[in-house]
Amino acid sequence: NLPRWKNVAVGDKLRSSLDVPVLVGNDGRCQLLGNAWFASDEKRFHDILYLCLKEGVSCSVMVDDVILEGTHFAAGEIGCLRAGNENRPCSCGKVDCLQTYSSIPAIRSTLAALPGQPTLSSADEIAREAARNETIAQTLEHCIAPLAEKLSALMALLDPEVLLVGSESSAFSQAVVPLLQRRLDVELAGLYPQSAAVMAGQPVDEATLRGSAAMVIDHCFETGRFEASAAV
Repeated sequence: NLPRWKNVAVGDKLRSSLDVPVLVGNDGRCQLLGNAWFASDEKRFHDILYLCLKEGVSCSVMVDDVILEGTHFAAGEIGCLRAGNENRPCSCGKVDCLQTYSSIPAIRSTLAALPGQPTLSSADEIAREAARNETIAQTLEHCIAPLAEKLSALMALLDPEVLLVGSESSAFSQAVVPLLQRRLDVELAGLYPQSAAVMAGQPVDEATLRGSAAMVIDHCFETGRFEASAAV
């Protein structure tokens, strides 16, 4: 979602400008870390598949309390996997990527095309309207369907304790949870002895800040350095 940023050494530039140690983290992985570190006891998990729905769609993975990044730092990046055949342009340069169907902007665009329906400008508004408007609710579920299909493969591969759903709106995340739950239960039938655990996570802005702080704390304990640090 930053199409003009290619091979930019963000950490090096900030270290040079600020003259302090700088850690650079993917926003989705910071959100996962924030959810994991600052969870209540009943929501404390060690194997997590985290879904972020915002301008794009991405997943982050935690196994045995360790966040997986992958050889190319692309672990969980499902947003640009092909998910349809409508020639929807994506910021990555391809067409019909998952985030052109299931991201917040994509869902807003799909809802805006419905005749006689209100204009919904935020995830909060979508959640409120879906709770009382059957047409909006059905369209939201239609937008989530290709996402559930991609997630089912990750769930089967990783077998996490929980799938956490994060977005800018707690209400929206909570609205998406049962939609994913129903479709994942169908896709994963026979693999899981009971329903897969799907829960709403913290709002993404809050989780990002908490995860950034956790990343700095973790780095300081790991290196033994407690000097001034900055996380991005």
